[in-house]
Amino acid sequence: MAQMNPGPELRSRQGGQYDEPGTENEIASNGHETGGKRKDSSASLTRMDQANQRNSSGKFTTFVVGLGIGAAVGLLFAPASGKKTRHYITRTAKQGLDDATSAGKRWARRAQETVDDVKADVAGVVEAGQKAYRTARNA
Repeated sequence: MAQMNPGPELRSRQGGQYDEPGTENEIASNGHETGGKRKDSSASLTRMDQANQRNSSGKFTTFVVGLGIGAAVGLLFAPASGKKTRHYITRTAKQGLDDATSAGKRWARRAQETVDDVKADVAGVVEAGQKAYRTARNA
């Protein structure tokens, strides 16, 4: 895009942007109506990011609440009897808890094995370093 030569009615600003005199941008840059504070585009981007994050958080919360309400309504209108539904819920919850417990134990075992392997590797490196130091010192 070709750059136009600004006329006397336009004032140049940093970054190649031009503002018309008497606009809010000129007033803000002069500091007359903002109490001497200058607007910063990076600060406004940060504020926009924060606003978007709050907005996304609110949408997620609304989704989770809706999910919970839907599950409760589904249980109330379930085709099975209350006793069968309670038994199914109890059995499913216990199975999920057992699965989570076994997965946690597997992860803990793998983590401990990894820690043990790293300890052995570090001990070998330390020993090799000490041997190299002794060799260099005695040479």
